[in-house]
Amino acid sequence: MVILKLASIFALVSAGCGCLISTSDRECALDLGYNLQSLFPIRGPNQSRAMAVEALERGDYSRAVASAKRAVSEDPIGQRTASLLGSAFLGEKRTNEALGAFTVAAALGWRDQWVQHFWLSVAQTSGDFRVAAQRVDALLRIGVKDPTVDSSLNFLGESPVGRAALASRLAENPAWVSFYLENLDRRSADTRLQKLMTISQAVHQGLVLDRGYITQITLSLIKSGKASDAFSLWKLIAGTQLNANIPAQDLPFLLSLPNSSASPFEWSLAKAAGLESDVIKTASAKGGTALHFLSQVSWRQTVASRITTLRSGRYRVSWRAASNSGDAPAWVHIGVSCIGGGGVLTSAAATKHLDSLSSYDFSVPPESCSAQTISIAVDPDSASVAREGRISDVKIVRTG
Repeated sequence: MVILKLASIFALVSAGCGCLISTSDRECALDLGYNLQSLFPIRGPNQSRAMAVEALERGDYSRAVASAKRAVSEDPIGQRTASLLGSAFLGEKRTNEALGAFTVAAALGWRDQWVQHFWLSVAQTSGDFRVAAQRVDALLRIGVKDPTVDSSLNFLGESPVGRAALASRLAENPAWVSFYLENLDRRSADTRLQKLMTISQAVHQGLVLDRGYITQITLSLIKSGKASDAFSLWKLIAGTQLNANIPAQDLPFLLSLPNSSASPFEWSLAKAAGLESDVIKTASAKGGTALHFLSQVSWRQTVASRITTLRSGRYRVSWRAASNSGDAPAWVHIGVSCIGGGGVLTSAAATKHLDSLSSYDFSVPPESCSAQTISIAVDPDSASVAREGRISDVKIVRTG
């Protein structure tokens, strides 16, 4: 019901604003056939105001203007009274006077959403992107999140000038950033691209994105098969630590994020009974890190996993593993599988071992596999002995 009310008032305002730049009265015909008393919550002792609302509901615009004028004389600093007079003028197609009434209403304060809607429509009609962005920002800051606002956000996103104007508002870190990115995975490809470009501009101007919230959106995009957009959004937070298009990827274990649950494109260490894991520094001259693990269960256990966005083609994944006794264990495996039902791309039987280096080749299909999960797993010991070791130098190389 609230959405219908907002849509109705915007229909009124949009029609009126079209008249502001029109030279023909025929183009200014308005249809006010909705319940204005429900649109204007302005009950009270002001009888003239109530009469103006009733007249507008009946389509008796001349009486509405007369009653609204009396209401203004009785309450000259009432913002909503001025808005009501502006609506009555629009009903009579007296657009200049409507403009004057809404100008007065704006001067009395901008926290009235009907005033904001009116001037938002004026700005959009005249192509004033800067003011349109200001009005959208103002509506969202007072909690108005209706279809009109969503439509205006899309309007701004359709042009470079509009995106720049919107980015300047987002750069102030308003509370409505989450609303702007809401349901991003359900938007059209064009809308997603526009929003990502706008957010990118805003980040460069000072917008600070919440890592946890962006992770949620990123994962939603990945699960819905929009991995490329997910990667673009994540790079705004993580920089270019991972690039899906380069021929080789080093996938290091980050000491600063031993449990990177808020980092979908970095290793996340599994949490489970009978499993201990942590990231340690290696003793090699080049430095680096390794994943240390201790598994004490009788089934194959996933130790760590991460997401990547490999394009279709042929690849080789390689890694170095060592048991606690120093030998190269064959019971450490790395698996690659498609997210979203594309299946497992690797087989432990195809793994080749050369000293401490293990590797195998796999292919990413051209469809239904825009994102992949890389998992490190440890097989149980047949004698129920704990498995302890470390893995490092995980790398994926494109081979074709």
